[in-house]
Amino acid sequence: MKTIHVVAAVIEAVDEQGKEILFATQRGYGDMKGGWEFSGGKIEPGETPQEALKREIQEELDTKIKVGSLIDTLKQSKLITPEKEV
Repeated sequence: MKTIHVVAAVIEAVDEQGKEILFATQRGYGDMKGGWEFSGGKIEPGETPQEALKREIQEELDTKIKVGSLIDTLKQSKLITPEKEV
């Protein structure tokens, strides 16, 4: 089985009124179309996870970020959706 390494970010900010904002994107394709996901993507060969995260956020949100500390890592061997398991 091929292993694909990915990164994702939970981005929280505070607006001008002091209200907390959580950034997510709505998926427009595939099995999870219409669902919400955190920004991120595949780690390219030669990239560190931090570099990949900065690049993905720049591509998806047109925003530069400062990468904070790692919160957690997950290992998932299959995709589970409401309709099927892959």
